[in-house]
Amino acid sequence: NTLIVFTSDHGELLGDFGCYGKRSMLDASARVPMIARLPGVFPQNYRCDTPINLTDLFPTFLSLAGAPNELPSKESISLMEVVGGVSKNRIVFSQFSQGELGLYMATNREWKYIYSAADNKEWLYDLVHDPKEIDNRIDDPACQEAFRLLKKACIQRFVSDGYHTALEGDDWKRFTP
Repeated sequence: NTLIVFTSDHGELLGDFGCYGKRSMLDASARVPMIARLPGVFPQNYRCDTPINLTDLFPTFLSLAGAPNELPSKESISLMEVVGGVSKNRIVFSQFSQGELGLYMATNREWKYIYSAADNKEWLYDLVHDPKEIDNRIDDPACQEAFRLLKKACIQRFVSDGYHTALEGDDWKRFTP
């Protein structure tokens, strides 16, 4: 009856894509490993493809302790909700740095959207058919629905947080060198 969670911090690019360090939202840099075990709650050998955040651990602990989740942000959810299928269409977000060096990401189980203010460039990866994130599909007409959904969700996330440093109206702020 004990929850065991094994996790760590994000990865680092260690030569992946010819790069080193954190400054990326590619999986080699942004993905965080996690294993959770609680007999009777998390099915044995279950692999989850719904994206989660480390911030989901706190509501998980609260739920298992029988305490209400009274956090001001409802973005974080209990891992039991994820396993129960409540959040199959969930989008999670990440940010590295800010201003002209900002790097922003929104991802769901099928797609990943990235915007780099330093490069003034956007990427869209099809995580189902291109799990190694090689082919940027941002200009592919067949992918525009996913692109619009994730870009809008990412920008809306920052608007709702009151973070406007990266925004100009309803789009990304373009910084000049």
